[in-house]
Amino acid sequence: PEEAIPEKDGQKSGGSKRRCGDTLKKVANPDRIEKIEIDRRGLPPGEYRQVGFETRQVFDIDISRMVTEYQAQVLEDARGKRYVASFPVGVSKAWKIAGFPRSRVVLDLYHAE
Repeated sequence: PEEAIPEKDGQKSGGSKRRCGDTLKKVANPDRIEKIEIDRRGLPPGEYRQVGFETRQVFDIDISRMVTEYQAQVLEDARGKRYVASFPVGVSKAWKIAGFPRSRVVLDLYHAE
């Protein structure tokens, strides 16, 4: 089914005026690492070999910084098809600030360290 294209409202697309974008960088040494293994019961029958992990980091800010890196196991079958373990609910980006909207105030707090 085709999706309807929304009508233009006369406003330009993009961010707010005078808003400079900031992107947090992943840290090399997170404070905590949680490995997430694939539930193999959901995989098709076959043999698999581990080929690495995909990572996403969550920046918890509570006076001090605590970075949790989730490492989702990646398996590959004999034909080269890859399977990645599911990240926890809410961990959907390469990084996020847990419990806070991405706001200038929080980013200023992070950059002050």
